[in-house]
Amino acid sequence: MTLPSFDLSGRIAVVSGAARGLGKAMSIGIAEAGADLVLVDRDEKGLQETFDWYNINVFSGQEVSAV
Repeated sequence: MTLPSFDLSGRIAVVSGAARGLGKAMSIGIAEAGADLVLVDRDEKGLQETFDWYNINVFSGQEVSAV
């Protein structure tokens, strides 16, 4: 559930440490608030798992790409 006063639609957020822990948790909240995300982490495998989770649960039906 997102508060109306915390609408991030049309904004871009860069989240470092997005593969796990606080970075992953914050990126989930930011995505739920409507922001587009740039996910960054040194753990390539963990980051790919986070990216795959987003494709299934958050961005279903939307265009998503990994660079």
